[in-house]
Amino acid sequence: MEIECYCLVADILGFSSLIRNLDATNRAARVQDWLNLLDTTLKECNLTRHSIISDSLFVGADFSQAGLIALVSFGKQLLELGIARSLPIRGAISHGPVAWEQALTYGPPIVSAYEF
Repeated sequence: MEIECYCLVADILGFSSLIRNLDATNRAARVQDWLNLLDTTLKECNLTRHSIISDSLFVGADFSQAGLIALVSFGKQLLELGIARSLPIRGAISHGPVAWEQALTYGPPIVSAYEF
């Protein structure tokens, strides 16, 4: 079922190089840094709709002023804390109908935010 929401799509700039150039132990540690950053920041911003695939992150927020404020706050924290951890983040926010299903998240705003 699709719901109207704000949607943030983000990933780590240079993740492919990071993965290719680190040994297995350091690779696992950097991925865990990413997951820890996401877990902490999502909880702090009270955002529960999200999907993670590798370094790609999809986050949904209510289509309301409060939802947008939470998502922008999340994005700001993600950028600041990512830089502090040498994980530069790129991404965008869009809005529209999105399906948040157990195994699949899709909708026009996902595509738009990804293209931005």
